[in-house]
Amino acid sequence: MARLRFSSTRRFMAIRLVRWRMILLMLAVAAAALWWSSSRPRMHPVVLVPGYASNELDARLTELYRPGCGAHKSGWFRLFLNYTALHDDPAGVRCFADQMSTVYDAASDDYYNVPGVETRVPFFGSTHGFRHPDPDRRNFSYMNKLLLLCCIIPSSSGKTNAVLKEVAVTELNVCRSRRCRTFGARIGRIVKAYDYINRVVITLPLTVYKGFHHPDPDRRNFSYTDKLLERLEGVGYRDGETMFRAPYDFRYAVAPAGHPSRTGTAFFTNLKSLLWERLEGAGYRDGATMFGAPYDFRYAVAPAGHPSRIGTEFFRSLKSLVERASQLNGDRPAIIVTHSYGGTLAHQFLIQQLLAWRRRFVRHFIPVAAPWGRLVLGMQALISGNNLALPFVDPEALQKEYRSLQSSLWPLPSAKVFGAAQPLVSTKRRNYSAGDVVDFLVNIGFGEGVGPYESRVLPLFKELPTSPMVPVTYVVGVGVATPERMVYLGDDFEATPGVDVGDGDGLVNLASLVAVEPEWRRRGPYFRMVKVANVNHTAILVDDRALGIVLREIGRAN
Repeated sequence: MARLRFSSTRRFMAIRLVRWRMILLMLAVAAAALWWSSSRPRMHPVVLVPGYASNELDARLTELYRPGCGAHKSGWFRLFLNYTALHDDPAGVRCFADQMSTVYDAASDDYYNVPGVETRVPFFGSTHGFRHPDPDRRNFSYMNKLLLLCCIIPSSSGKTNAVLKEVAVTELNVCRSRRCRTFGARIGRIVKAYDYINRVVITLPLTVYKGFHHPDPDRRNFSYTDKLLERLEGVGYRDGETMFRAPYDFRYAVAPAGHPSRTGTAFFTNLKSLLWERLEGAGYRDGATMFGAPYDFRYAVAPAGHPSRIGTEFFRSLKSLVERASQLNGDRPAIIVTHSYGGTLAHQFLIQQLLAWRRRFVRHFIPVAAPWGRLVLGMQALISGNNLALPFVDPEALQKEYRSLQSSLWPLPSAKVFGAAQPLVSTKRRNYSAGDVVDFLVNIGFGEGVGPYESRVLPLFKELPTSPMVPVTYVVGVGVATPERMVYLGDDFEATPGVDVGDGDGLVNLASLVAVEPEWRRRGPYFRMVKVANVNHTAILVDDRALGIVLREIGRAN
């Protein structure tokens, strides 16, 4: 009996010991979690809205689809972007155009996919869908610019940490003593250190062409970049973590507009992913503090009283995403960063939300290169087609497809910005201004676009965009030759036009880029416009100066 009592007591004590251990373990885990959460940088979440044709689209064909080309595919497949299929199969362009097209139904006053084609936008909530628009070619998505260096210069703020500053001075002296005569020195001289989060100095990831660290691995003692790489590693950079490679085929180069350069273009195509990588370098993590809002760029939203099934669904999803991002980050409001067409969509989204909601959930709005007054090239694209920046595709092959899209009417220039008398497109017979868009559509053979333009586009853009009434920093590129008038020497639009150029970012005209500045500066709670000289529409997400501005503004909001 005593033995039984002793056994029961021992079992009871053992159970109590296990329970206490579990309690202590739970307390330790809770304390660790509390310490981890308090030690993390308190960042406002970032929601990224990409530009036009910058994210993946999937498609599925049903029994209703009547293919005019190719075999009937089964299951979901990547519709955009499939570089390999479009480049290697000439017939694939015709299939792509057919399946990308939409149809405007006047009876329901809305746009739909062609019968038998279902589409979806993958990876909503993540940046994955627009880091690599064509996942099969992700090896061209380099995370930073190619860096061929001689000298390291401290950041302009002077807050570079002591170690980096010491190395910078040393390298600068080396460069001066050798006069930077090497090939690498002439190509590039600067490694920048940015301090973009509340008085905290953070050194951004560098990209180094590791392939020329040892161009011949069997003779690795001769590379002139060894010393630089050793110095970078000496101050804490690690290959694959904060230092990345961007090799390229040096036998090729890029070509001017109108001339294909398959290899060169492929190298530059996904450099826009640099922004996402730099955000990660600042501590942002996809799905935790950094979120993506890809969308079906073929569609757009419509004014009140007109249905827009796809656009309304996107805005509903975007609203939920912003709220979820805030909730996951201690109820801190989000910073919305956009590019190009994504900025005009995000602006429409913001002004449709209650002011109380905007103040609660939006910390800062950072549009980059947004075409507030649209662009002259919006008219030209309807004439010649839009090859979606695929240099090996003839724009005319996609003309019918492009005209079928709701979003093709959005870039048409605003008379409020360009005036009702300034010629933007000219033929021997007449001039067309932003006030003549209806006549223009009819005369290029696109009369079916008049109805949707007058009912679904003009009401949105007849006046200048109003202030979203949240803090705004607007970043634009300027100083790049931008088409401001297309001149056809014949009576029609058949010949190649002459082009008069003016200021802008190479795609969007300066008048459109700066159109909102006076009103937003006067009415908004905070407005700052930053013009980055000699940076074009796409390179603005690659250029160090522009990225530094975006990152600093994100830092100021934290």
